[in-house]
Amino acid sequence: MSVPLTSTAIIDLVQTAFADVELGDGITLHQAVALDKYRTDAEVIAARSQDPEDRWQEIPRANLFYFESALSFVDERGTRYYLPAFIIAALEGYISFNIPFFKISRMLGSLRKSVPSEVIRRYGFDRHQVSAIAAFLRFVVGEYGENAESQAELQIVWQWEEYSQELTGDI
Repeated sequence: MSVPLTSTAIIDLVQTAFADVELGDGITLHQAVALDKYRTDAEVIAARSQDPEDRWQEIPRANLFYFESALSFVDERGTRYYLPAFIIAALEGYISFNIPFFKISRMLGSLRKSVPSEVIRRYGFDRHQVSAIAAFLRFVVGEYGENAESQAELQIVWQWEEYSQELTGDI
């Protein structure tokens, strides 16, 4: 188990690791809301215009409170793009830690399926992003796992930390 970082240090880590991530043709927050509400294809496409930001860093963190469920409806590109904003919003107290934690721990459908190597392959995270995610997960569950809701959550954190160490060579 690695020593957990402060929220400020994790924010810096996330900002650096995800600095150049672009949305491209990924699903936006407003599109995700439209999908959640079973809107027509045309309405989902039109919803994209309501997300004018060119960079995830431009998204007002306080606004993410209104899009907590949207993170469940974005695709892989949308996840890579919005996840850092949601992590930082949680660390700054705008939203619950559970929102990005839930998304990370269930990227492949369930806690049992959450194998970091498969998640990383599917979502295209690099080693710096993996390290930032692992640090965030550790922060949420606490240094000794005292804030984890289950053993399964702790196992997810351990897997991400172990995989991060393998990628970076830290022992």
